Amino acid sequence: MPDAPSGAGRSIRALSTAAAADSVRWQMALLIAVCGLLFLTGTGSLPLIDQEEARCAQIVREMIRSGNWLMPHLLGEPYFDKPAPFFWLAATGEMLTGNAALGGRLIAALAAALAVLTTYAFGRRTFGAAAGLIAGLVLATSVQFWYMARWYRMDMPFAAAMWGAVAWFWLCEHPTADAARTPRWKAWCGFYLFCGLAVLFKGPAGLGLPVLIIGGYFLLSRQSRRIAEFFDVRGITVFALVVAPWYVAVSIQEPSYAYEFLFMQNVMRFGSGTFGHTWPGILFVPILLLGLIPWTIYLAPAVRRHAPRRWRGGTDQPRTLLLWLAAIVPLVFFMFSKTKIVGYILPCFPPLAVLVGAVIAEWIVSDSDDRLMRWAAYALVTAVSLLWVLAAALEVRFAGVGLGIGVAVAAGLATTALMLQTLARRRRDAFVAWALAGFGVLLTFVATTIGHNGYERLSARSLAELIPATDRVNDDFFMWPRTRYSFVYYVDVPEQGRMHHVDRENVSTVAAGLNGVGGVYVLVSGEQNLRELQARSPGRVEVVGRTGDLWLVSNHAPEASRLAPARGH
Repeated sequence: MPDAPSGAGRSIRALSTAAAADSVRWQMALLIAVCGLLFLTGTGSLPLIDQEEARCAQIVREMIRSGNWLMPHLLGEPYFDKPAPFFWLAATGEMLTGNAALGGRLIAALAAALAVLTTYAFGRRTFGAAAGLIAGLVLATSVQFWYMARWYRMDMPFAAAMWGAVAWFWLCEHPTADAARTPRWKAWCGFYLFCGLAVLFKGPAGLGLPVLIIGGYFLLSRQSRRIAEFFDVRGITVFALVVAPWYVAVSIQEPSYAYEFLFMQNVMRFGSGTFGHTWPGILFVPILLLGLIPWTIYLAPAVRRHAPRRWRGGTDQPRTLLLWLAAIVPLVFFMFSKTKIVGYILPCFPPLAVLVGAVIAEWIVSDSDDRLMRWAAYALVTAVSLLWVLAAALEVRFAGVGLGIGVAVAAGLATTALMLQTLARRRRDAFVAWALAGFGVLLTFVATTIGHNGYERLSARSLAELIPATDRVNDDFFMWPRTRYSFVYYVDVPEQGRMHHVDRENVSTVAAGLNGVGGVYVLVSGEQNLRELQARSPGRVEVVGRTGDLWLVSNHAPEASRLAPARGH
C-alpha cells in the first residue's frame, strides 16, 4: 500500500491549492475590469445606429409599451426574424439603466465578458495560467470582438452561449489533476443547456454548430462510437426544457411562427439569396483576419505549433483539434450560406484567441530564439504603431487638431518605445503586457473620440433632435429612399401611421406630401436624391439639417432649428 501523505505533504498541497485559487481570483478580476473598461466606456452616450441597433431598440420599445413580451413586433407588425429572449434581456437592461442604448449594449457587453472568462478557463486548463490570461486579453482586444461587444444585437450572446457549450464539454472531459471527472450525463446536460440558450438567442444554428464541432472532434480523434452520446436522454430533456416553453407558446399565439422563423428566416436565409448580403463566402477569411487585429500576426506561429500533424490512428494533438474545429466549422458553414453578415463568424474568435494565447505564453517562458516569434513581435510593434497613426489621422479628419490628437500622438509614441525597449532587453512578458495595454488604450481612445463621430454619422439621432415637439405631434414624416430605424426611434411619432416608408420608385408620393398643405418632414438618403426631390418640389424643400449622407428637409422651416447643423456633419 502507498504511504499516507504526511502532515507536511498535506500542508504543501493545501498551500499550493490556495495559491492557485488566489491566482485565479486576481486574474479573473483583471479580466472583468478590462472588459468593463473596453466594452462599456461611452456606450450610454453613443446614438443607436442604423440599421440593427435602432431596429432592436424599436422592438424593445414596442414590447415594453404594448406589454406583449411573447411575440416581438416592429412598427406594429410581428417580427419573425429573431426569437424574443434577447429582447427580454435588452428591455430589462433598459428599465434598470433608464437608457435604451446602454441597456441593450450592456447585454452584449456582459455576454462578451462571459466569453472572455470562458476563454480564460479553457486556456488555463489546457495550456496553463499564463496562456489562459493572455487568451482572455487577446479576445477582449481583438477589433471585431471588441466592436461587437459594444453592439446592441443578439450576436454576442449567441456566440458566448455556443462557445460555452464547446468549452463546457472540454472542461468536463479534462478535469484538473485534483478533481474527479464529471459524469458524462452531467457533461451533456451542461452542453445542451448552453445550446438551448444559443437557440433562444438566435435560432437552430445554436444547436447545429456545437454538434458539428463536437461530432467532428469525435470522428477525427478516432472516437466515432461516442457520437451516440449526443442522444443522452437527460441532456436532450434539459435542451427541451430550455427551448420548448417559449417556442411552443409563441407558436400558439402566432400559428405561422414555425414557418416564418424556422423556414423563412433560417432555411431560406441559408439557401436563398432573396434576403441580400450575397457576397462571396471566401471574403469571410479576410474579414476574420482583419477582425483579429492586432493578433492576426500570431496565427502563423499557432498553425506551425498547434495544427494537428498526424491523422491516421488518431490525431496527436486532441486538445488543439477541438480548438481548430471550433474556429473552422462556423467559418466554413457560413461560407456556404447564401445570406452572409459579418457578425456570423463571431464564434470563430474565442478558440483562435486560445491558440494565440498559447503560442505567446510558450514564447514568454522559452529561452530559445524563435525566429518566427521574433518577427511576429516586431510585426506587432509595427501594427500597433500604425494603428495609432491611423487613429490620430482620423481624429484630425473628424475633430481637427486639438487635445485628442495630442493624446493619440503621445500614447502612440510611448507604446512603441516601451514595446521596443522591452523587446530589446528580452523581457518578453513585459513586451506582451505593454502591447496589450497600448492597444487597449487605443481602443478606448477610439471609442471616446473617433467612434463617437462615426456613430453620429451612422444615426439620425441628431436630425431627429432638430424637430420641435409640436411638429412631431402634427406633421407627417417620410423616409426616402431608405428606411432608417434610428429616425423612427428618435422621432417617436405618437401615431405610427404618420411615419411613411417610401421606396425609390414612389418618389412622387414624397413630392406630393411636400407640395401639400400639411407640414411634412422627409429624411433623404444621399445628396443626389435630395437634388431630385428639390427638382420635383421647387420652393418646397427647406433643408433643416444634415449628418453624414442623411438630409432632413421640410416644407416649412422650424424656427428652433432653421438651418441648424446636426452633429456628425
